[in-house]
Amino acid sequence: MSTPPGPDATSSVRTATRAQRTEMAVHWRIVIASILAVWISTLPSYSFSIFIEPLSAQFNSSRTTIAGWSLCWSAGCILLAPIMGYLVDAFGARRVLLVALPSFAVVLLAVSMFTTSLSLLLIGGFAIGAASTGLSAITCGRLIAGYFDRQLGTALGLMSCGIGLSAVVGPSVMQQVVDTYGWQTGFRLMGIGAAIGIPAIWLLSRTRASTTPSHKMTPAFGLTLSEALKTRAFWILGAAACGFGICIGGAAVNMMPFLQEIGFSRGTAALLLGVFGITTLAGRFLTGLAIDRIRMHISKVMAGILLGLSAIFLVFGFGSPLTIMFAVAVFGFTIGAETDCLIYCVVRVFGRKAYGSIFAILGIAMLYIGTGVGPMLLSAMSADSGSYRTGFVVWAMVAAVTAGLFALSSRPYLKAPDAPGQAI
Repeated sequence: MSTPPGPDATSSVRTATRAQRTEMAVHWRIVIASILAVWISTLPSYSFSIFIEPLSAQFNSSRTTIAGWSLCWSAGCILLAPIMGYLVDAFGARRVLLVALPSFAVVLLAVSMFTTSLSLLLIGGFAIGAASTGLSAITCGRLIAGYFDRQLGTALGLMSCGIGLSAVVGPSVMQQVVDTYGWQTGFRLMGIGAAIGIPAIWLLSRTRASTTPSHKMTPAFGLTLSEALKTRAFWILGAAACGFGICIGGAAVNMMPFLQEIGFSRGTAALLLGVFGITTLAGRFLTGLAIDRIRMHISKVMAGILLGLSAIFLVFGFGSPLTIMFAVAVFGFTIGAETDCLIYCVVRVFGRKAYGSIFAILGIAMLYIGTGVGPMLLSAMSADSGSYRTGFVVWAMVAAVTAGLFALSSRPYLKAPDAPGQAI
């Protein structure tokens, strides 16, 4: 017969619940600012599938060559991420965020003018990627981690909804804009949206003395970058993040031409990408709620997600149009866990001390190496074989191997020195 909890245990539970409610009630503006920032920064990458065909016609180039824009975008992210991580650790996330936002808007507006040179367009992709790192999970994740502890996963899930919004709004809106007014207008619209977001994010990210972190945290606690580099988990996580990027980047960017190849009209394919975005949004939010409550190590959660992706890619390779419609929705829900889990893993495994520098490598550089080469690899496979189906079979194998890497990367969570037995 089980013994009911004593008064001390009941009081402890009530205190923990009250602390969670206080975190979200006090710091909700930080969450909204982060949602807006990541929404703005990810809109070009999630919408680019819509631009492939018009740009291919504009510059008389193959889809594989145009898909190289994603590689240039990723190169910008990869090269700037370590610098941005250092700046976040040295000067604070908010300062970096407010400098990066107008820069991002200017770059998007400039790219809309690159109508005569494919080289300039690709350079523009690099510049967009570089500027976006200042609005990415490097800055926004550090902003969230500085104000949330007990509800860290929930806050990250809400922040990641901004990425889901890009996946929902981007394809459907950009398809209408690009098909009606041209691809240049699409870039201009995104640039104007970024400019409009500047005052909103500036106001929302402001904090007062009365809204400083209410929980007992030691922000300087954790591993330095040099200490993290010496751990086995860091390098296995890096390889796993790269594999995950290959899987999601290759499939997401090529989804529009793949759906058209198997018989869907351009409008229907864009609608399906909107469904994909909605399920991505749901996946990000629900993952954030779950990781505050589950006992399983986040690396093992990611391993399970990758095994699910492997099965989905096999459906893409061999399924009927009806099953593929369902698989697109499940694909969105499955990859929704990406940012939440990687940020949570870095904070819990390596601490907050050098979060910016560590996450810049694991969650941006390594992940974006994968998202950069993935679209070109899958596109090249489809060109060689005459169909995307062969490529998705290979993608299923990559996802299975990546699942194994995540399973091997488990490392005990750090314990805060002032709270023995409690993960920071």
